[in-house]
Amino acid sequence: MRINEFIELLKGEFDFLESTQISPDSKLYDTFGGSSLNLLFLRGIIGEHFEVNLIDQEIKDCETLNDLYTKIYSHLENKPS
Repeated sequence: MRINEFIELLKGEFDFLESTQISPDSKLYDTFGGSSLNLLFLRGIIGEHFEVNLIDQEIKDCETLNDLYTKIYSHLENKPS
């Protein structure tokens, strides 16, 4: 999945993002706010679509959507086959 497809996936899962202009450089906090519910939902989406379990701190350490995308794929690369 490419970064733009990842962004479209997020827009499809979060209703409030449908009309929002977001890009790989969009700040994660600005995009999702500080809501712990959004963080929990985001973790669920990542787990469901990528079979990767990120802890809250890993997501909080990501500054941009691209950082989050990179973090997800770093976990996929390190998964045993």
